[in-house]
This record gives sequence, C-alpha cells and structure tokens, in this order.
Amino acid sequence: MDATVQPVPRSLDRLKALDSLPDLASQLKEAKQLCTHPSKADMIAKWLLERLKSGEEARLSPEAWETLHLTVRLLSPERLASLMATHDFFGTTKASLEAAEEAGVPLSEIAIVLAFLLEVSKRPDAAHVKAVLSAPAPLAASFLGAWLRSSRQSVTILENGSQQTLYSLLAPGVEIWHLRKHFEGENELFAKHCLKFAASFLREKDATRDQSPSTRKRKLGHEAEGQGCRRAIESLLARHIFLPARLAFFRAQSESESSNLRQVGSQKPSYMIEHMLEPLQTFFAQLREDELHSSVTLSLSQLLEVALRCAPRSNPRQRMKERPWNEAVFEALHSCNKDSNGALIHRSALVEMLSVIGQHASLSKDTLTSIIDTHSNIASLDRGSIDWPLIAQVIELDSDVFTDYQLAEVLFSSLTPTMVQRGDHLSRRDVYTRDSDLISDPGYDWRPDATGGPLQLRWKDGIVVPIMKAFAKRRDLETFIGLWKKQLPNDTHNEIWSVWTKLDQSFGPLVEQSLTGSQIMQLFDSLYSDVADASPLSQTEEIPLGQRRLHAGIVILSAVLSGIRSDALLDDLHGRLGPLFAELRRLSDQFHDGVELTGPMASKERCGWSLTTKVFEMRFPLWAAQQSNPSTISDQGVSLLEDSSVRTALEISRSIRTVPEALVRSKKIASDADCYIGSLCSYFYLHQHSQHGECAAICAETATKLLRSMDPSSFEVLLRYPRIPVIVDGDTRRNVLSSCIQAVATSTGSVSQDPSALVALKAVAISAVTESQTEVIADLVQVLLSRLERDGSSEDRIRSVHTGADTVVCVEQALLDIISVIPTHSLSRAQREAVIEITCRLQCGFESEQEPEVQRGRLALLVKMMELPNATSTLSTNPAELWSLARSTNADDAAEELKNVKLFEALVKLVLGHLLSTQDQDRSRAMLIELSGDVKDQIDLICVQRQLDGCSCTLAVIKSIVGQLETEAREDLKSQLAHRNSAAMKEFAALCFGLVTEQMVGDYQDVLTVARTKWLQPALHTLLELPEVLVQHSSAETDASLENTIELFLSRLEDFISRDQPALDEEGTRVEQTYLTPAIVSCYELVCKYDKSRDAPRLARIAARTMEFAPQPTERAATLTAFERYLNKSDIQTRLQLVGHFLSRTTSFQSSVISLLEIWIASLDKNAMEYRAEPWPGALISMLLLLFMDNPNFVVTKKAIDCILLVLRQKSFLMNQHGIEATLAACVSLSRSDRANTLYVDICSIVSVLLLQYHSRLQGRFHLVIKVIPALMSCLFHKSNAPASSEFKPTPPTAKAAQQLARLLTLFCEPPQPRRQSNGNALVDESRKQQARVGQYAQYVLHHYCSLVLVGTTVDGIREALTPGVWSAIEAIEINDAEGIKSLSAAMNNSERAVLRDVYGDWRRFGTWRGE
Repeated sequence: MDATVQPVPRSLDRLKALDSLPDLASQLKEAKQLCTHPSKADMIAKWLLERLKSGEEARLSPEAWETLHLTVRLLSPERLASLMATHDFFGTTKASLEAAEEAGVPLSEIAIVLAFLLEVSKRPDAAHVKAVLSAPAPLAASFLGAWLRSSRQSVTILENGSQQTLYSLLAPGVEIWHLRKHFEGENELFAKHCLKFAASFLREKDATRDQSPSTRKRKLGHEAEGQGCRRAIESLLARHIFLPARLAFFRAQSESESSNLRQVGSQKPSYMIEHMLEPLQTFFAQLREDELHSSVTLSLSQLLEVALRCAPRSNPRQRMKERPWNEAVFEALHSCNKDSNGALIHRSALVEMLSVIGQHASLSKDTLTSIIDTHSNIASLDRGSIDWPLIAQVIELDSDVFTDYQLAEVLFSSLTPTMVQRGDHLSRRDVYTRDSDLISDPGYDWRPDATGGPLQLRWKDGIVVPIMKAFAKRRDLETFIGLWKKQLPNDTHNEIWSVWTKLDQSFGPLVEQSLTGSQIMQLFDSLYSDVADASPLSQTEEIPLGQRRLHAGIVILSAVLSGIRSDALLDDLHGRLGPLFAELRRLSDQFHDGVELTGPMASKERCGWSLTTKVFEMRFPLWAAQQSNPSTISDQGVSLLEDSSVRTALEISRSIRTVPEALVRSKKIASDADCYIGSLCSYFYLHQHSQHGECAAICAETATKLLRSMDPSSFEVLLRYPRIPVIVDGDTRRNVLSSCIQAVATSTGSVSQDPSALVALKAVAISAVTESQTEVIADLVQVLLSRLERDGSSEDRIRSVHTGADTVVCVEQALLDIISVIPTHSLSRAQREAVIEITCRLQCGFESEQEPEVQRGRLALLVKMMELPNATSTLSTNPAELWSLARSTNADDAAEELKNVKLFEALVKLVLGHLLSTQDQDRSRAMLIELSGDVKDQIDLICVQRQLDGCSCTLAVIKSIVGQLETEAREDLKSQLAHRNSAAMKEFAALCFGLVTEQMVGDYQDVLTVARTKWLQPALHTLLELPEVLVQHSSAETDASLENTIELFLSRLEDFISRDQPALDEEGTRVEQTYLTPAIVSCYELVCKYDKSRDAPRLARIAARTMEFAPQPTERAATLTAFERYLNKSDIQTRLQLVGHFLSRTTSFQSSVISLLEIWIASLDKNAMEYRAEPWPGALISMLLLLFMDNPNFVVTKKAIDCILLVLRQKSFLMNQHGIEATLAACVSLSRSDRANTLYVDICSIVSVLLLQYHSRLQGRFHLVIKVIPALMSCLFHKSNAPASSEFKPTPPTAKAAQQLARLLTLFCEPPQPRRQSNGNALVDESRKQQARVGQYAQYVLHHYCSLVLVGTTVDGIREALTPGVWSAIEAIEINDAEGIKSLSAAMNNSERAVLRDVYGDWRRFGTWRGE
C-alpha cells in the first residue's frame, strides 16, 4: 500500500501559527528554528517585541531574550532602529529590569542584546540605531538606576561572581547612560535614581575583590576587569554627584566672601552636597537591619574616597584650599550614619571614613574634637563603652586634638582604669564586645597596629605616645609630664601591665629636643624632691601618698635620664646625681620589703632598681675620671659593695630562686636587682686601678654570690655585663655557663622562642674574645663541647626522633653557632681538635626541616676550625672521615646541595693544604697516598654504579683532592698516587660526559628542569678539575670512545644554545640564573679543555652564543677565560682560522664577538704573518676603525677602542703606514661628531699612543695630526653663537678631559728623545730639531685656541688645565722661528691678538723657566 505523503508547512504558515502553540517555551523553540533569513527574522522580531512588551512571562524568560539576540543579528540597522522605536524597546527593557528580586531578571541575556545593539550603533551606517538608543535624560536615569539595581541583585545571587562578570553586567547600562540626550537637571536625576544603587554596587564589587585566580596571567586579566568596573562606577559618581556639588560649594563660598556673609543661608544651591546625598540617606534608612553594617561601613568610606579624589591636592596650597570641601563632604556622608536621634548607627563606619580622610586629606582640629566629644564616650563612667578605635584613629589623623589639657586629662583618666579592668587578657576583639557588627566582620581591626599584637602595646603606641609627641612638638612637654605624673599614683595595681611605666624609650629622644637645659634641671629637682620626701613604707595593703609620689618620681626620672645625651647637661647633672644615688640606696629596702613574692604586694616599687643602675652608670665614670688617687675609687667600691642595697638585691635574687611560682613581674624586679649588682662588680673589678686588692676580692665574692643566687631562667645580667664571668672562679663560671646552655637545650620547640640564654652566651663569647679572656674562652668551649658530646649520642637522638621533638637539632645548631663566634686563633690546638672530633661525630638526620641548616653549620664550623693546622685531628689522621661526611651530607633541594658542595671543597682544600705543606713527613705522605687510593676506589665504585645521583659531595671531594694533588704534590709523591695510574680515570670522565650529554635533550623547559639536578654542576666541576694528562693515560680504544663522547657533547651543546630563549615566568628565570646558565658555562669550559677537533671558528661561535645565553659578568668572564686558554694551547694555524670568521662579521658585531676578537688579537705573535699570504692585518684594522666610528652600540664601540689600543701598544706588527693614517683620520672624523664628548678620553688615548710609539712614522704626516688637536680642542668650548635649533647639545666637558688634551699637545710639541745614530753629530740636539719641525704646525693650534676663547664658553678649570699644552705650542713656535709669534699676531684680528698677547705674556713670565 502506498504511503501517504504529508505536505511540509510553509515557513510563513509556521510563523503565523506561533501563537497557537501551547506555551511560551515551545513558541520560542519554533521561532529559533525559523530564524534563518532576514525576512523571517524581521517577522519574528516584530512578534517577539510585542510579546515582550505585553507579557511579564516573556520579559522574565532568558530564552526570549536569547531568541531576540538571534533575530536582531540578521536585521539591517535601519530596520532594527524602526522596530525598536515602534515597539518601545526602552520601556520593555526597563519593565524587565524593574521586576521583583524574587522573580529573577535575565540580566545576562539582556546585557548580551544591549551589547550587540551598542556595537551596531558604532558603525558608520547605524546612525538610526544610535539615535534610538539615545534616550532623554529622565528616561536614561531611571533606566540606569534599574540596571544598577538588577546588576547588584544578580551579583548577590552569583556568590562566585568574578570581577569580569561584574564588568560585563555593568558596561551596557553605563554606555546607554553615556548616549543620553543631555538635560540641565541630569545630575539631580542621577542622584535620585542611581546614587543608592551605585553605592551598593561599590559594596558588592569590593566583596568580590579577594576572589582572584591562581595563575598570574589570569590574575592580571582579572585585576584589569576589576579596575575597569571600579573606574566606571567611580567616574559616574564623581561626574554627576561630587564634582557638581564641589563646584556649587566653591561657587557659594565665593559669593559668600564677595558679599561679606558668613553663611549662604536659604539661598543654598540645589547642587550642594547635602541635597545630592538625600536619596542615599533615605536609602540607608529603609535598609533592613542585617544589611546596615556592610552597606554603611563600605559604601560611605568608598563614597568619601571618590569625593576626595575629585579634588586636586598636589601641593600644600591646593590642599589648604580644599579643606572646606573635605569638611563639607565628610559631614554630609557622616550624617548618613546617624539615626533620627542623631546617634551613630555603627561606630566602625566612622572609623573607616576617618581612615580614608587620613589617606587623602585632613580635617580641622575643631571637627575632630567635635567627633571625640560626641561619639567617643570618653567621659562615660562605663569604661566598656569608650570607643578606643575611634580615639586612636583621630589621634592618627591629628594628635594635636588632645593637646588640650582638659581633654587629655579626661582621656588619660579613662585609660588607666580601663587597663586595670581589662588586665593582660584582652584580645583585639574585646574592644567591641558590645558591637555585634564587628563580630560579623573578621577583617576589621583598629589602628595603628593593624598587624595585631597585645592590646596594651597598642594603647601605648596608638594613643599615649602620639599625644606625647604632639605635646613635645608644641614645646609643651612639661604639661604632658604633669598629666603623666597624675596617672602614675593611680597605677599601683601590681598585677597589670601599665602603659605609664613603659614610656622610657619613646620619651627619651624628646627630652633634649623639647626642653631647655634649665627646664630639665627644674624638672630633675622637682622629681628628686618626690624621691627624697618619700614616707616610710607601710605594711598594710593601702599604699600611702608618699609612696605613690616615690613611684611617680622614679618612673619619670628614669625616662628623663634616658634622654640626656649632651655633655653639657651631663656635667650640670653630675653634682645632682650623687645625692639621688644616695637616696635611692637608702630607699632600696622599700623596693622589696620581704613579703610573700606571690601575693599582691610582691613588690612595692617596680622601677627602683633600674633607676639606681642608670644613675650609677651615668655618674661614676665621670666621678672616677676626676679622682687623682686610685685608692679613692677602690674605697668607694668597697663601700658600695658592702652597702645594704647590695644585700637587699641579693636577698631578692635568692627569694625568687626559691619560689618557682613567683610572679613574672617580681622576676623582672629581681633581674633589675641583679643588673645593679652586676654593674657595680663589672665596673670596679675591671677598672684599671681596682683589679687587685680588697676591692677586687669583694667584687669577686659579690659576683659569685650573684651568679649562685641568680634565677636560672634570667640572663639579663649576662647580656648587659658579659664580662662578669671573668670575675668569678672557674667552678662558678662553668656552672653559670652550663645553666645558660641548659636553658637553650630546654627551650620548647625552637631556640628562637627563648633567645635570651643564647644571646647571653654569644655576648659572653664576644666579650671574652675582645678582652682576651682565655680562661673564659676555655671554660665556655669546655661546657659547649661536653653538651655537644651528650646530645650527639645515638640514644638521645633516636629518643628525640621517636618523641617527635626537634629540640636536639635546634640545640645542636645553636651551640655550633656559639662556637663559630669565637675566632680560630683564640682557641688552642687541643680545643680546635676537640671541636672537629665532636662535630664530625654528630650524626645527620633528615627528619627535621632544619637539618639542611644544621649540615651547613657543621661544615662551616669544620672549615673554620681547619683554617689553622690541626695535625692530630680526625680529619688530618683519618682519611675515611672525609668520605663519611660526604656520604652523610645530603639535601633534598639543589640549591642547598650546591652550598654543601662549596663548603666541602673549601674543607678539602684546607685539609690537603696542611698535609701538602708537610709532605716531607712520613705521616703526611702516608695520608696523601691513602687519600689517593680512596679516590681510585670511589671512581671505580661510580663507574660500576653508572650513576651520579647522591654523589654531589663525593664528587666535590674527588675534584678537590685530584686538583690539589696535581698542582702542589712533588713528582716523587705523584709517582706513588694510586689514582694517577688508574685506567678508570678516563672511563670516569667518559661516564660523566655521557651522563651530562644525555640530559641535554628535549625542549627548553625540559633542560631547565634537568638543570636543577643536584649532581649536574658537581660533575661538571669535577671534569674541569681533572688534569688532562691523567685522562690521556689509557688505551687507544678508550681514547677514541672519549673523543666520540666529547664530540656528541659538543654537538648537543651547540644545538641547545642556538635555540631562541622563550619568555620565562619569575620561577623559570630564577632557575635559569641559578642552575642553567652556570651549567652551560661549565659545559663550554669543558669543550675548550678537551676538544681535539681544532675547529676554532666553531668554538668561537659557541662562545659568543654562550655569553649571550649567560649575561652575568662572572659567567662572561669564565667563558672568555676558557676561550683564551683554548687559543693559548692551540697552534698558530688553528688561531689563524679565526681570521675569516671575524672579518666576515663587519655588520653584525655584538659585544660578545668583539670581546672574543680582543682575546684573539692578544694571542697573535709575529709568526702569524708568515702563515697567510693575504693582507688580512689591513682588513682587521679597517674593520676595527669602522666599528670605532659608525657602530651605534656604545659597548661595541668601547671594545673596538680597546682592540685598537691593544694593536697599537702590543701588536705593532699588525699596524702598517696605511693603518696609522687611517686611525688618525678616524680620530679626526669622530672628534667632529656628536659622540666626541662621550669618547673624548679614548680618542686622546689613541692619539697619545701614536705620538709616543709611532712618532718616527708620522714624519711628513703632521698635517693629519694638526687636524685632530683643534677638533678635540673645539669639544671643550661651547660656541655662544651656535644656532638654537641645533639638535646636538653636547654635555659640558670636565677638567680631566682638558688635562688629557694638554698632555697630548705636550707630546706633539715636545716629542720624545730620538735614538742617537752612530754616525750622527753629537753637537746637534735632535730633539730641538724635531721640536722646530713641529713648530711649523703649532701656530695653527695656537690660533685656533685664541679664536675659541673669544667665541666659546667653557666651565671653570678648562683653560687652566690646557695651559701646559698651550705653552708647549708657544715654545715650539719660538724654537722654529723667533719671529713666529709676531707673524701669527699679524694674521689675527684685534680681538684674537689681545688674547694672544695675554697668553704669550703668561708664558714669558712663568712658562720659560726650566730650573729645578
């Protein structure tokens, strides 16, 4: 049966039947299928625009907008404009944007449609589309507002939205706004419709700022898109809000000034900032409570930043002019952060705004004072409500706000109780415990310490110290001292940290800057009276007023004395310090009254001992210098050491030692008391008049008591007085040093957590070395070595590894660092050998991250110890120790491995050096022979294993031993060395060559990765160190194999360095500079050492490319040295192969090639002229002169000059008469060019060499010389009549250049003494004949000089420097013709003749005298 064929509906019928489909999705699907032709697209667009205009379902459908995008792409611009105008495209789009947030606006699809329409509107034939998109300003403002609102909602929904997404959503709406038809009130329209959404958009954009890509390229693109988005928003805000408001503000201010009115009154312009920000204030008032924090905090501060950046502030005058605007905009935005009652909605918003002000502008003192009075709650009885971050931010802006006495007094009176309440247990967050908004903002922190840290230190550095400096700047430091003094009596709670007792370091530098000498003396007398009038200490817990005054006096006195530096003030205070010191010693029993050290009265006065020590150290050096009788100083020392204050201090130390749970503050007081005793003992014992006798005995006894009673966890006395250990006996000294070492060993986790003991040990070591205290050095080394012996045992280390602690590793490193502080010459040979033995015995583990540092520290210490001979040390008697250290030392990182290799090379060099210096002795000879045998065994082992992994340090040992034995061992010893007779040496070399060659394959990144191989550079250095004569001692078969390997290696190297280097990122560049380029240079050195092909041009090409590949100076120098060695060992025919190589590169010379050319010229000798028939020297000179004159590269030009000077001075056989004349002509040409000043000294050097060494060959060529000297002389003068349009403006020459020309002119006019001929007349002065011949030409030089003096100007010193040369020219003229000057004068004009008269007169008075 025939199938029934259904007719296919026509496209027109299908288009007409779109509305008959059941739903919108099917209709849109059908429309997409039909959209294949412009005519169909026209009908679909007309139908779709009607649906979008009439139905919300279509407007909120992403598929509908996607379909619209497909249709409009097929329409012509004219038809597109007609459809958009007919169907109210703007109204439809705006209706879609104004849909409810829950409905979900298809903003991305709408943005794509708009972006296409905007792109079409930029075409030349799309003016109709641009006209349709140019909406009136009211419609454009409402459209932009709706667009910003929808964009903000879309970004909120897209939690992972990137900056690029933000910008793509924002850009179409902003472009529509830019195409608007301008309207007079468009700024107000923008503020009404767009301001609130733009501010919110800034907040959303800032919230996504931290979501950046990981890769660098994507990150750059990400940041560029983000910056474009920010600039778009900020540009709109600046152009339509802040700039009009600023203009209106200053216009109103100008009108007010012109009418002598203080206020604008009711005639405030409509563009004033308060009026422009009314929509924003209304918007904030309508926000939900949970949105207030982020909106207010971020939006207000960023809006303020935009407003401030609208104003110029490049100089102080502009900044002063803009201050009223800054005040107005700050106040207007600040009002948005207030509720209906005028209270702040959020404190953090105000702090952020003040932070922005600090970055861009400033506020007046009255405004800041008003903020403090209104919002800081500084006078509130509830200390927890005080806004300390706000206060700190205001102080950062202008600390002069609190130079008002009453305000500062209120602030300090609130600060002290706050510290008492909060104690030492507050974190940064506790400042805002009552503000829930800060809990939700983890990034918020109050200045000035944005990095965190103790809150108390930030009270000090952020509040008290800036206010103190503000008082000092106003020369009113006495007022601050009065406020400070008031707070100290209230600061008597002994269990809290106090700001007021920690101001010494900050207060000290301000004393002499802000107070006069008389003020300082009056302040000292007032504080001294507080100390002297202190009442006896009560045993009750209530501290009397006199004791409070004592506390205040001691604290401030200590701060004042810490700032006195001038000798005059110290002299004036000297008489007052004695009574003060006596009073402090009298009151020492009040510094500690014997009550229980863990109670609240553990210390009645916390700063007394430190002040007593400071007064003693300030007074007694000057007092002792004034004493003529040494016994007076000793008697004073006995009196002070037997004083009750010393006994009280010792009692404090013993009490602290017996109470382990004593307060930390009590331990600090005990440490201060220890320092007081330490200062007495250190001064009197080490004084030049008191090292013996009763005073010295009492010093030793007191110091012994101190060190025995000292708290084992406190070493401040050793830090401040490291010479105390020399006072006590050996047992006490060793016990104290052992205690320090024990403190280092028991520090938890890392030594850096408790560095006082370690620093104290280093201080003792440095002091002992400086003072040559051999006993202290011996005891210190003894206790250090005993501790290292114990920590180096295997049982202890295994136990530490199993417990997971790295304490032993840390302690080992720390103790080795202490030993390394001691110079080698300060240790005896037995001590050095003990250090070497223990250090070698320490095992190396790989469990801790600090192990590479420990390994390097141990090797560095061994190198240091071996700087002096240690004949019986383990390294000098046991060859196996070196190989054991090499095997046990390893590092995971290639950079660490290279450091270890360098240390091993230095160590082996020292060990071999000591052995070779005594190679006549049987013991040293046996040791060297044994080391040679070990080298042979290690080489055999490596050849068997056929790999170099893990052998870096072993290769370093092999390299150092073989190289040093070959250069320093005598021939009779060399005959007994096992490695020299080994056939495996060449096999080892071939193995190393082969392994390196295998790595030089793949692309650039592959080789870059291989360059980090740990064994690569040690293997290359070992091959470089192997003597070539040892490698040749083998069979012919092995020799051929090695040559084939070297040829393959050379081919691989040439192929690799001929590639173009790709652009590398930062990591790749670092790897290339650290590993790859040194390896390439080493490879080239190997090629130059072992190559037998005699292909010199090939090696020159590789050398040039290697220097381009490795641009570091040291690497270029190594390449040039290798090429020089290759040429020196080559025959003359091999060197002459480079003639064609160099002469064919006249147009492509680079600095690397010409450097090789210089080395090649230096390697030539006279025999080179016999091997080539063609006149290549002339071509060589011509090429050098061409580079000298015309090459634009300055480096190449300088190198060409060096080559020319090399030929002139050392290779005269290359220079013929034509070359001499061509060189002179080149100098003339260059001295007249714009590069003359740059190359002035070089031109003078070339001409000087010609005059010195080639004077006889210049006979009859003086007309060429006479062109050079005037041209060089012209360079020293600036012609005053030069045209103003001259492009070349030479830099002013120096006197040094003039001296060079004067020397050159002297050489020309006073030629060197010629050789006397055997048949010559002894009565004829040949030098005067030469000088007379030159005099015929010297008159031209003198004439040119006189004309330059008239028409040119020069810097100071030029004419004086030229005087010797000018006088030589006059003398030559006189010798040639006595009337020559008169003839020259006749040829001059009147002005030149006057100059000549002065010059000639000076020569007659001063220049003709030849006496000694």
